[in-house]
Amino acid sequence: MLLFGEGTKLQAEFWRLIEHVRASFSSFDHQQKYGLPVVIDAIQELRERLADKMVEEAVLDEETGDLLFRFTHDTKLQILNVTGYEIWDIRFPDGTGEYSNYAK
Repeated sequence: MLLFGEGTKLQAEFWRLIEHVRASFSSFDHQQKYGLPVVIDAIQELRERLADKMVEEAVLDEETGDLLFRFTHDTKLQILNVTGYEIWDIRFPDGTGEYSNYAK
């Protein structure tokens, strides 16, 4: 779960981090080793890399249900909606929210 500064909470199953115009890592890398000395903790990496960044723009792709967050320092987070089920869920401080398969 990602917790934004003003209290918005985002729960997402599938995501990809893009840093400096290159895919960095994704939820698919979590708990993989890929010949590295240690297993990748993609969730912890995501938290650390986004900790000091501010959201500049948030965009919903109405065709796919994907979300794109543009952060400071040339960083983007893609939240991927890959099925017809609730892959992501966003909740706002006022109690409202959206699910991936209901976003329009």
